[in-house]
Amino acid sequence: MRLVETENSWARSREEADAFRALTTGGIGELLDSHRELRADEDRMTRGHAEKIRALEEETNSLRDMLKESSQHLNDAQKQLGQERQRAREIESDRMALRAQVVGLRAQLSNALADSGRLRKDLIGKESELRQKAKDAADADIRLSTLRNYLAENGIIPEEDNSEGLSRLEELENKLEETARSHEQAEQELDLMSRQKQDAEAEVNELRAELSRVRSTRSPPNRAADSTADSRAEDLERRLEETERGYKSRLQQLEEDYQLAVHYVKGTEKMMRKMKDELTKQKNQNSNLQAELDAARGSEAGSRLRGMNGRSTPSSSDDGHEAMRGQLVDAQRQMQRLTSENKDLRSRLDSLDQELERLRDNLVASQRESDDRLARIEELEQEIERLQGSLVVARGGNDETLLEQLSRENTDLKRENEQLSHKIGLLLEVDQPPFGQNRPLSGVSARRASSSSSEAALAFEHLSNELDDWQRQLASSMSNRRPLSDFDSEPIGGHERTRSRS
Repeated sequence: MRLVETENSWARSREEADAFRALTTGGIGELLDSHRELRADEDRMTRGHAEKIRALEEETNSLRDMLKESSQHLNDAQKQLGQERQRAREIESDRMALRAQVVGLRAQLSNALADSGRLRKDLIGKESELRQKAKDAADADIRLSTLRNYLAENGIIPEEDNSEGLSRLEELENKLEETARSHEQAEQELDLMSRQKQDAEAEVNELRAELSRVRSTRSPPNRAADSTADSRAEDLERRLEETERGYKSRLQQLEEDYQLAVHYVKGTEKMMRKMKDELTKQKNQNSNLQAELDAARGSEAGSRLRGMNGRSTPSSSDDGHEAMRGQLVDAQRQMQRLTSENKDLRSRLDSLDQELERLRDNLVASQRESDDRLARIEELEQEIERLQGSLVVARGGNDETLLEQLSRENTDLKRENEQLSHKIGLLLEVDQPPFGQNRPLSGVSARRASSSSSEAALAFEHLSNELDDWQRQLASSMSNRRPLSDFDSEPIGGHERTRSRS
């Protein structure tokens, strides 16, 4: 009886075992089928992703090549920029040296003008002293003539000694000639300094033309900020050109004033030479008249002495005496006329000196104004250099930002590629659970297998969604990315702008 029950229970156990085995075999078959389907789907997706990864690798290689080319262009541009900056520094040093020379020439010109003014003042003082001495000499000559006439009438012949007056007159003439020579020498130095100043200005204009040619090689702006900075720089350059034109017109006016002053000085010198010639001529005439007067007085005194000794004879000496008196009156009248003409010429000379002083004051004021304009030009040049530096910094910052953006996108793509590879590896590990050949499966193990397959399906769906999102992001990044021509032209354009600003 117990044997029958045991057999029955064994048979039921066998049936249950067969049922469980059949169920397990069916589940394993379904699981293998689903695994094959997952493998096939995974192979299809893997092929698609592999193609995408190859495309990404090709794009990465092309980007690396573009980056190398951009780096090469950047290095070449930096070398050329260094050369242009070195050349600009040399030009700037030459310009500073020329400016220092111009300042030194201006200082020498100011000193020469000051010396010329001082010499003119000394000349005016000496001429006033000469006029006073001439007046005193004329008065003394008149008194001497009167005294000699009185002595001659009384029969006394004084000994003549005019060596002191003549020596004094010669000394004054020598001083006048020395002053005239110093004045001519100062004018020659002034002409020499003016020529040196013109040569220095010509060199400065050549350097400015070369600097303008270097600046004209810059490329046109491509962005709004660059256009604003360029417009401001053009405005400053236009203002600089207007200031230079005003300075040149003012300098031309100063040159005309200087030529007019030189003309006045030459006219004054001619007048002084003419006055000197007339003074010499008058001195010669006075000497001749004095000699004739002395001879007449000597003959008259001899006749009077002979009359006093009782040996006088009637003669025509009275007529000769009257003729000499008439000549003396004519000479005095001519002397007065020449003195009045000399006064008129002196007054004209004083007026010309005043006009020359006024022109000199105008020249000094114009030079001061030109110095102010040069200072303003230097300020504008410094402002232009500052704007150029800021523009170069801004353009260089944009290029650097673009390179950093490309590097960051490349790094993000690599990181996403690694994450996808890691997730695919995890998915493949999840799809391969350890199954036993002779181990019976309970309900718990079946539930675990079904839950692992559902988790694998969810992971695969999540992976597909992430791949779609990544593909959309890649498409958007590729659409927003600029073409290759922009990458090639951007560093070169920045270099051209930098070279035009330096």
